[in-house]
Amino acid sequence: MKKDKMFEILEDLDEKMVLEADGYRAKKTIAWKRWAAVAACAVIAVRAIASMPKMGSSSFVKEDESPAEPKARMDKAEAYANEGEYGMRTINGPRQTAGAEEMTAEAFYESGEHWEWWDSYVDSLPASRAVSRELDGYYSRIMEKVLLSDEDNTVCSPLNTYFAFSMLAGVTDGNTRQQVLDMLGAASEEEVYSNVEALWAANSIDNPVLKSRLANSMWLRDDISYDEGTLNKVSENCHASDFIGRPGSAEMDRALQEWTDENTGRLLTDYVKDLKLEKETVLSLISTLYYKASWIDRFNRNATDTQIFHGKKGDTEVDMMHTGLMTQLRKTKNFRMIGLDLTDSGQMCLFLPNKGVDVDKLAGDPLVLRAIRGGAGVDYSRPMVHLSVPRFEVTSKCDLRPVLQELGVTDVMIPGIADFTPLTGDVDEIYLSRAEHAALVKIDEEGVTGAAYTEMSMAAGARMPQEEIDLVFDRPFMFVITGRDGSVLFSGIVRNIE
Repeated sequence: MKKDKMFEILEDLDEKMVLEADGYRAKKTIAWKRWAAVAACAVIAVRAIASMPKMGSSSFVKEDESPAEPKARMDKAEAYANEGEYGMRTINGPRQTAGAEEMTAEAFYESGEHWEWWDSYVDSLPASRAVSRELDGYYSRIMEKVLLSDEDNTVCSPLNTYFAFSMLAGVTDGNTRQQVLDMLGAASEEEVYSNVEALWAANSIDNPVLKSRLANSMWLRDDISYDEGTLNKVSENCHASDFIGRPGSAEMDRALQEWTDENTGRLLTDYVKDLKLEKETVLSLISTLYYKASWIDRFNRNATDTQIFHGKKGDTEVDMMHTGLMTQLRKTKNFRMIGLDLTDSGQMCLFLPNKGVDVDKLAGDPLVLRAIRGGAGVDYSRPMVHLSVPRFEVTSKCDLRPVLQELGVTDVMIPGIADFTPLTGDVDEIYLSRAEHAALVKIDEEGVTGAAYTEMSMAAGARMPQEEIDLVFDRPFMFVITGRDGSVLFSGIVRNIE
C-alpha cells in the first residue's frame, strides 16, 4: 500500500474518477458521460463496524513524523483529488478519464482492433467457463434467496455478489472465513482468488461493442493501523482500490457515493445517495458491475405496439416488442425458455412459466441454469418462434444479511465472535453491520443497452422448422443474463411493468 496516498475529498468532485478495468485496453478511452442508455448495473456494500473501538496510531503515519507531516500528507492527497486521482491506486487496468473521444463500433471493426482483442479474449474463456459451471450452486442459492417476492420486481447480480464476498473472505479468519468459503463453494481462500482471476479476465471488458465494467474498492479510516499484508492481498487478488478518510464525515460519504455512482453508470443514484459510513466504520467493501451489450438480432422498432401486461399488481399497457426467429426452445414441466444472443457476450435468457406455475417457483428451480447450460431434464426443439417481449426496466435493493444467515454465514454479524483479525489489531469486536445489494436491468429493441450494433450470423445446414409457436411474455416472467463464459451477470423476475 502506498502510504503517501491518503484520502481526503474536496468540495467539488470532477469527472476524472479513476475507474478500474482489467480487460481490453482500447486505444481511445471511453467517456462516461457519453454512455447514453445503459442497461444493467449492480452494487453491493459490505461494512464492518467496531462495537468498542480502541484507537491506535495509524499505519499511514510514520512514528517519527511531526504533527505537521500528517497534514502535509493530507494536503498531498487533496492535490491528487484535484487531479482526479482521489488517492486511489490502480492495481490492474488503465486509468480512464472523462472527455476522451469514443471510437464507434464501425471504426472499431474497420481498424482491426476488434479481432486483435477477440483473439486475446477467447484465450481467457475456457478457464472461466469451468469456474462458472462450478459456481452454479452458488448462483442458484443467491437467486433463490434474493429474487423471491410477493408482487414486486426483483433483480440481482450473482457475479457481483461473488466478487464482494470474495473480498470479505480475504479480511476474515477462522470459522468466520470458513462460513464465507462454504457459502461460495470454495475449499480455500486461494481457490476463491483463482476463481476471481478467471472470472475477471473473462468479464472485464470495455470496448465500443461491449462493456462489462468491474470495479472493487476498500474504504478505510485514517486513525487505525491496518495489516498492510491483508490489504495488499485483497487489492491484488480482488482487483480492489483503496480509499482512506474519516468515516462519518460528509466528505467521505460524498466520495463513496460519487465513486459508486460513477462505476454504476449513474443508474442507481436513488440507492447510492443513501450510502453512508457511520463514524464507527472500520471497513467498507464495495463491488460494482456496469454492463452494456446489443442484440445480435435486433427487434424491429416499427413492429413495437401497445399491449396489456398482466402483472401481479394488475394489468398495465406496455410497449411490446416483436420478432420472429428460428431458434432453440427449451422446455421443462415448469417453464419454456428462449435465449437471445448478445454481441460478443452471452445471452439474455427469458423464462415464461407454464400455465398454473407461479414465477417464484423458477427462482429456486435447478433446471433454470441447466436449461442455459444444456443438461438432463430439459426438452429441446427448434421451432419458428414468434416472440413478443415487453420493453422493461426493473430495479431493486435488498438487505443481504438475512440472505447470509440463511446460507450459513452467521459469525460475521456477531460482535465478539466475528473474526477480522487479519485486518487490524487496533479494534476489538469488529462485525458486519450492513450488507446491501442493488441492481437494475433495462432492455429495448437494440439490446440490453441503447447501443446499436448489427451482426449477420449464418448457420450451416439449418433445417426448415417443423413447428411454429407464439411465445408472448405478457405475464410475470424470469430472466437471466450470462457472459460469454456462462457467468450469471444478472437475474431477475419481472412481475409488473409500470
